[in-house]
Amino acid sequence: MKVKMLIFFVLITSQGLAAKLPLRIYGGRDANPGEYIYVVRLEVQRVANFTNNTIVGEHDHLCTASALTATWAVTAAHCIADLSGHFRGDPWTEEKLIVRYGHVDNSAWTNDTFSDVISTVPHPLYTYTNELYYVKSSVKNDIGLVQMTPMSLKNYIKLSAVEYKSMYGHEAIFAGFGITTKTLPGGKVITDDTLQLRKPLQVLSVMITKCAEREGSGPAICLAPICGHTVTTCGGDSGGPLIHPSGIVGVLSTGDASGFCSDDAPLHVGKDAGEMTPISPYIEWIYSYVMSKK
Repeated sequence: MKVKMLIFFVLITSQGLAAKLPLRIYGGRDANPGEYIYVVRLEVQRVANFTNNTIVGEHDHLCTASALTATWAVTAAHCIADLSGHFRGDPWTEEKLIVRYGHVDNSAWTNDTFSDVISTVPHPLYTYTNELYYVKSSVKNDIGLVQMTPMSLKNYIKLSAVEYKSMYGHEAIFAGFGITTKTLPGGKVITDDTLQLRKPLQVLSVMITKCAEREGSGPAICLAPICGHTVTTCGGDSGGPLIHPSGIVGVLSTGDASGFCSDDAPLHVGKDAGEMTPISPYIEWIYSYVMSKK
């Protein structure tokens, strides 16, 4: 009896502590070394070469993507449709879009870590409108491709050809490099993307569900927390894959848009942990493009 009461106390205590934590892509875990290595990061690399021969560089996280081959990755169209706002000019003498597939601590000069982006291909029918702070926002065909110089990965991910509407109720894994939390010595919790926090890929167990219909949007599938866990996807997770035994089922289009991914976010338990663009309607478009342009 004492053992049962102790277990019950531990469960209640842990749930109480979790309820006080800020909402992020938590409820998940750090990816293990070598796990989901085909999930890569889109970054903007900036380099400044000053007159005293001092070279300064920085990297900004942009989105998540999944490597289909050594030279092609799939992501969300909104990640690559308009990149102009990510380039700052002076004093940066070089700014470019890259794909990181190595460790977050590796420098820009580490081999087998970065690939230069050669071209970006948003879906030709991608559209996005935003009105009244996301209340009337709509997005369609939010999927795109990234071509880069060859990566050195041991394996790549396949696309799931299963009709997405038949996937409702299936469990799956979402993986993203976006905003999460880190506990510092002393217990303070800070919030930022995984690059700034020097954290690995974040992995989250979810359930595939039907999205509420929104005029002008689609096609889409939504993510639901499993067993009532408080989880969500956040900024920077966009383009991340929904992974099923059959392959990638979708890429993240929209996550939390209500401010609950910020440092001072209150507890928020939403019905959806994110909205995905399903893969199955775009299989022919992806393969006809990628396989003909290796």
